Amino acid sequence: VVFSPDTTANDRSSGGKGMGTGASGRPGGYGGAGAFGTSMKRGKGRSDALVDVASKSKRLWVPTGICLTSNMPIIGVLEAMLLRLCEALAAKANSINPDVLNSFIKNDLAQLILNFQQPISGVLHCSIPFLSGERLHVTLPPPTGLPSLPHGASVTSVCRLLGADGLAILLAAVLTECKILIHSSDVANLAMVAEVITALIYPFSWQLPYIPVLPVDMLEIVEAPLSYFLGVPTPNMQYIDKSVLNDIVVVDLDNGFTSPDYYDGRRGARPTKLPAHLPTSVASNISKAVFRLLREEEEVEEQFGATTISGARHLPRLEGESLAEREFRITVAIQICSLVRGYYDCLFFVSASQPVFNRDKFLRSAPALYEERRGNVGTMAGTHGTNYPGSLGGQHGGHTAQRITSARSKRFLSLLVNTQHFHQLLERLDSDESSFFLEVME
Repeated sequence: VVFSPDTTANDRSSGGKGMGTGASGRPGGYGGAGAFGTSMKRGKGRSDALVDVASKSKRLWVPTGICLTSNMPIIGVLEAMLLRLCEALAAKANSINPDVLNSFIKNDLAQLILNFQQPISGVLHCSIPFLSGERLHVTLPPPTGLPSLPHGASVTSVCRLLGADGLAILLAAVLTECKILIHSSDVANLAMVAEVITALIYPFSWQLPYIPVLPVDMLEIVEAPLSYFLGVPTPNMQYIDKSVLNDIVVVDLDNGFTSPDYYDGRRGARPTKLPAHLPTSVASNISKAVFRLLREEEEVEEQFGATTISGARHLPRLEGESLAEREFRITVAIQICSLVRGYYDCLFFVSASQPVFNRDKFLRSAPALYEERRGNVGTMAGTHGTNYPGSLGGQHGGHTAQRITSARSKRFLSLLVNTQHFHQLLERLDSDESSFFLEVME
């Protein structure tokens, strides 16, 4: 049984929207699913002979699957709805036959769909009454801010899964539009990591094929010649020819990320692709932000974790973004924005909607090309530093600081400025989504 609480009449006539890639590169839908077993009574819904045999040995259970979908990132709300629905069904399972239960499910969800009020991004919040319990609150971030997240605590969960090194390398792979394949035994981790990583690359948005959970019948997409972002359940990795992984950044989410050059967590196996590294300063600042986030979240858990009311259900996905997560996202966004600082001096416009970017000029003058080196005066005297406007050329106690061109940074930026999402950013500088980016650039 599939229901979409925020589906319009036009969407219902066409079957609604599924998880896919929209025009902005963000997924077109979110969903939550649950399975519930109902007890079958004799002579109800099956042949009497079958039920009579089954009833003599053990109770016969009939599975019912319920899937809720939404175009909004409200995974926590959908999870709460499913849990309430299962509790209501459990209370009535022994007294109502399956046909009546199915009617009960459809009636309650139909009322939800018909009476559902959608919030207005950054302006109007709404609350949803559903069965028993408190009303469920739904909010959407303003279009001028950072992208939305799938649910509460998602950023912290992803940082714990990937670690500082894993996050930096996966961000580098996405920013340079590599072929990316993540795999995990927990399907929920696939969608969560994909959603958070594609949100963290702000001001860019992923423009290429994006399938967070790839069905086994579509595994041939792994051999596609274009870049993509795919999530594969680990049991299905056995069906992929290992020879095609040479050109793919493969990340195992279950074994802890140490380096992407392994398959199924085994060193020495056929290597996979390693993306171009982020500039040293950017990677370092993002790593520090990861450690700071995890430390602050642990301190909060230690301080307030014991205050949870005994017996109360805790739904982390229903919670809002924490202050530590918000500060982390802002830090990462500022670091990624710094990669293209100086871009505007390399732009000229054929028309208001047709910017032309001088790539060669940017790769000669971008501030992100340079990194600071410190050393003794005698040691630095033999090096060939590159003069950079505003560089630190002073001497402090026999030490000097100098900005030199970084081959690592130049390689990364040369790949970044050739990506689809970089050129798409240049074309939407006047949109609301670019407001925070322009504020950082100032």
